[in-house]
Amino acid sequence: MHRRQIIQAGLALPFLHRRAGAATSKYSVKLLDGGWLGARRAAALRIELEDGWKTYWRMPGNAGIPPDFKWSGSENAAAIEVLFPLPKRFQDVVGDTVGYKDEVILPILINPVDAARPIELKLDLFIAVCEVICIPAKTKASLRLDVGSRGDETHMFQEWIAKVPVPATDPMPIVASTLAMEGSQPVLILSLAEPVSDIFVETDGGAYFRKPDFAADGLSARLVIDNVEDAAKLIAMPLKLTIDRDGAGLEQTITLA
Repeated sequence: MHRRQIIQAGLALPFLHRRAGAATSKYSVKLLDGGWLGARRAAALRIELEDGWKTYWRMPGNAGIPPDFKWSGSENAAAIEVLFPLPKRFQDVVGDTVGYKDEVILPILINPVDAARPIELKLDLFIAVCEVICIPAKTKASLRLDVGSRGDETHMFQEWIAKVPVPATDPMPIVASTLAMEGSQPVLILSLAEPVSDIFVETDGGAYFRKPDFAADGLSARLVIDNVEDAAKLIAMPLKLTIDRDGAGLEQTITLA
């Protein structure tokens, strides 16, 4: 996300507060009980959106706003992990964005302090919901997770955790990577074991990797890199790749040499 977008998001918050009714009609948020997953308590955050509206993935693209989760009021929760299902890429007037339309359910895994006691989840959430324009929104949700589970909501957690990308295993989807320069423009070149639908790249710092341009045979991809003043700083930096393989998500970490 560009610095100007962060500033615009902050400036929009007082306006949003005055127009809360207009904003909340575009989305709804609810915490769900997901039962247990081994020794971890499961929950989920359901975000429903009006037709044509979207919200963003943890890496929102070059024109999006990532979600922010604060759980400071929660009780009996030693650690809370939010998982993200495989996203989609959108091209619109504001640029290249990554996220979800219509509905998304984010699985949540909680390490209880005491598994024999209930968990109180209290969430302060900041998201953006967008159609032609984006509305930054703050909202709250809470849920008591009893020691047992609610079966009518567990199936939604199970359905959506199956959509969360998993670590790739041999044969790895990305078999080689190279940092190239096209004039003053850095470009990531990837060699693939087989054709894939999309590749999303995350790394520390402000570098943004554009939508991949695939070769005709699908076995290589070229990703232009923006927001990088010194391409040499990408050397030895780990890149987390989320790979869309016909709707199945894989994760692979590479390091540029």
